[in-house]
This record gives sequence, C-alpha cells and structure tokens, in this order.
Amino acid sequence: MEIKHIRSFLAVAEELHFSRAAKRVHITQPTLSQHIQILERDLAVQLVNRTSRKVELTPSGEAFLMNARNALAEFEQACANARLAASGHIGSIKVGYSVVASRTVLPGAVSAFQRESPRVHVHLQQLRTGPQLAALEAGELDMAITSGKPSASDLSARWLHPIQVQVVVVPSDRLAGRSVVRFSDLAGRPCILFERAQSPMMYDAIASAAMQAGVDLNVFDLVSDPWHANALVASRSMVAFTTGVERERRQARPPASGPMTYIPLVEPTPLLALHVLWRKSHETPLLGRFINALGAAATAMKKPGGTAAATPPGG
Repeated sequence: MEIKHIRSFLAVAEELHFSRAAKRVHITQPTLSQHIQILERDLAVQLVNRTSRKVELTPSGEAFLMNARNALAEFEQACANARLAASGHIGSIKVGYSVVASRTVLPGAVSAFQRESPRVHVHLQQLRTGPQLAALEAGELDMAITSGKPSASDLSARWLHPIQVQVVVVPSDRLAGRSVVRFSDLAGRPCILFERAQSPMMYDAIASAAMQAGVDLNVFDLVSDPWHANALVASRSMVAFTTGVERERRQARPPASGPMTYIPLVEPTPLLALHVLWRKSHETPLLGRFINALGAAATAMKKPGGTAAATPPGG
C-alpha cells in the first residue's frame, strides 16, 4: 500500500467521479483505476462500486475512508515537520549562558527567535564559563555563551560583545574615589579571584594583564561564589574583580554585604568578550538560526538606545 494509492482513493471517494478524481491528483484515468485496483487487492476488499451511471463507495470503502483521511493527514504533517526540522524551525536546543549573557544579548535573542520559531523549545541553563565548556564537551549543551573563547580546535565561536573588567572595593577604600584603577595600583593589595575551573577566561585575562603590568598579584583567596567575594571585600577591605553588568545588577539590588564601588581597570585592561560556542561536529540549521539571533541582538545593542553593558564576576 502506498501513499499515492490512498490519495487516489480519497479523490474518488470525494469526487465520486473517476475523470474528475484523476484530474484532481494529476494522473490519467487508467492510472487512477489501477491505483484503486492495487489498493483493493492489498486490502482484499472491494472499496468502490463503479457502473456506467455512477460511482459509489462500498461499506468497506466507507469504513476505510475516515482512517485513510487521518493517515494521509498524519503523513503530510510528518513531511511538513521534517521540512521544518531541516530548516531549523522545529525541535529543541540546549543553551548554556553566563550572567553577562542574561544582561545583554540573550533576552532579545530568545524573544526574537521564539517569535519566528514558536515550535522550537529553547532550554536555558545559567552556568559559569568552566561548567559550560564541560557541559558542551559532554554533549549536555548544544551551545555555550561564555566570557571569552577557548582555544579548543573542535569548537566554533562567534564574537558577540565586549566585556569590561572592573575592580570592586568598599566606598572607604583609598581607590574608591578614582575614575580608573591602574594595574600598578594593585601591587601588594590582597585580592580575590574566581577559581579558574569556574571562570577560566576571566582568570587568565587578569593574570595576563598583571604579568604585562609587572604586578605580582597578592591573591588572598580563590572563590566560586560572587557573594563570597563581596563579603571578603567588605569585611577585609580587599579588592575583587567584576564587570559592568554585575555592577548594574548589584546597584538594582544592593548585596547583603553593603554598597560597593566599581572602577574600570586600565594599563592594561584585561581583555574579555562574550562569545557563543558550539561543537563543529554538531552544527545544524537550528543552531545556526539561534546563533544568528544572538548576533542580531548584539548588533542591536550597538545602535542608539541599545543596552551598553559588560558582565558579572566570573563570567
């Protein structure tokens, strides 16, 4: 039994006229008759009574009609779904993201993408850069939006947005009144870094900038929680590192450790950027469409009225 035979039967059942039915399915009348004969032979029942005066369905034909319609509709829906999947308009995608992404490109990208593709399920999971990379490698994520780009050869990357690294101090700190902090100003100051396993790009960028400035960072502690870092800064007058998006987030909701002062870090400025990463071996049209949505959201941020932002501690 073939789909073309079912289409021919439905045309006959609805037209009750072989000539009109043949025109409807764009075949010759002898071919249509052959389709009905093959279908009847496969089912071992007579579906159609045909005389010189009229065409009518047999009781078996009437019984077959409704299910045949449903079967054809399901087949055509399956074909449509396959085409939608091939073009990236149906399915699901697992996206890891850092806090900076949630404060910059991600909301606009998801909103625009879902308007165009409401049948795609976007699974979002907030993670720091290190855990995102591990989940991407394990196949637990389809893409990762991270603060920086690793050198792994099996990953593709697209630059999205710059990230401004800042220092965090309490308002009473001697650095608090400055418009910028030079790396040389941090010489000898106890500071807090985020664990490299959690935030490898930010850790490496700060370490590289310190080396470039000839500063031997006095690392008091390595932490994984930004609130832990804030508490140490507040209680021990230490220095931590953060970014513009985190500053915005904490100003909107002051941390339990009290107000903080955020100052751009220069000479040199640790270089970071928001990237979207994916495995080269797992590129799909759906993945490509979401990456393009992220790129469009990043471009929109550069226009007048767009959100100018950076990122949170640890990325």
